[in-house]
Amino acid sequence: MSVVKNYTKTGSKCRVTFKLNSELARRFHAEQVVVVGDFCDWAREKGLKMKVLKDGSFSLTTTLPSGRDYHFKYLINDQLWENDEAPDDWVNDGSGNYNSLLHLEEGLPATDSLASA
Repeated sequence: MSVVKNYTKTGSKCRVTFKLNSELARRFHAEQVVVVGDFCDWAREKGLKMKVLKDGSFSLTTTLPSGRDYHFKYLINDQLWENDEAPDDWVNDGSGNYNSLLHLEEGLPATDSLASA
């Protein structure tokens, strides 16, 4: 799993690519993977559906406003919740579980593309 960030020229938004690698997809017997988080109010039906690639990995690119943190998890086969392996951080959700944290800086220029993997 990994997250790649590409900021827009103004830095007000960031194109974020989420990826679940093929090894983990096979281990979890993944047929469907959705990224769910506070950007969709943790609603499964509003989650961002990842596309399966030829190598068996899953990927999704979306644009999010910069200048804030996002909590998220991968929902695999509508049953298994998994964190990203290398997020910007992990955050306790208050129930003893942890969520992946995506930190998007505000105002970073487009040349400052970052990957957390």
